[in-house]
Amino acid sequence: EKLEFSGQGQEVRPRELGEEIKRKREQYQNIIQPFYRQCKKNEVKLEVKLAFGFCPEKITVEQAQNTNPRWIVLDSHLRKYRLFIYGHVGCNIAVMKGKVATWTPSKTAPSENPPGKCKRIDNDGLMMSQSNKNNQNDLVDLQAGGSSTQPQPAQSPSWYPLSWRSGFPRAFTQDELEAITNGFSDESIIHSTTCINTYEGLLQETPVVVQSFTENDERFWTMLKILSRIRHRNIMNLVGYCCTGTSMFLLSDYPCMGTLEMSLQCK
Repeated sequence: EKLEFSGQGQEVRPRELGEEIKRKREQYQNIIQPFYRQCKKNEVKLEVKLAFGFCPEKITVEQAQNTNPRWIVLDSHLRKYRLFIYGHVGCNIAVMKGKVATWTPSKTAPSENPPGKCKRIDNDGLMMSQSNKNNQNDLVDLQAGGSSTQPQPAQSPSWYPLSWRSGFPRAFTQDELEAITNGFSDESIIHSTTCINTYEGLLQETPVVVQSFTENDERFWTMLKILSRIRHRNIMNLVGYCCTGTSMFLLSDYPCMGTLEMSLQCK
């Protein structure tokens, strides 16, 4: 008995299909092995799953709905399905072409972030800037998805970290942060060092940490750039940020592993 691929006009024997899947598995293992060693060294769990079928766009959507990813990166073979995939998932989409990625930010509401609103990023765009002018540009880049500054509707379950939910990280207003920290009350302070006060609070029934910096504190920009590009359960993951005329704030998930003091010291 032979298997026929829909729309391809050719037939494939089950044995040949199994051999091709095995070959692809070995190929991907060799490609990903260096990343696996680096992740293991940093105590980050890397899980790889090989899915196959007749409709790559539907398989991609199905796997995304099952795993709830924050990013989907499409290679040149899947780029023609970008609009279909984007319409059925709630995360960021990146399409690779060589060393350049075209980024389509996640949707926060049906009427926001149309698929045509994309941003191109290359290796130079990942370099850390030292000037305040570029720092401001980085904020614009982080907010390029047009996320609303209004509070997002509560999601369930409430213990699911905010930084892993669709719509985060995003820009916050100072009024929102005051509501989260009870007006930056003394009772909300959990840690204090030179020029940095750390508050605890609740956002969407989820514990969060708010750090307050002075206007010219370069540590704010350094932490913002780093936390906007990484995510791991052992650190304080970025939920959002706020910049006013005199102060700057970082909003993070409350660490779920280890103590808060250890997380603050690591930062």
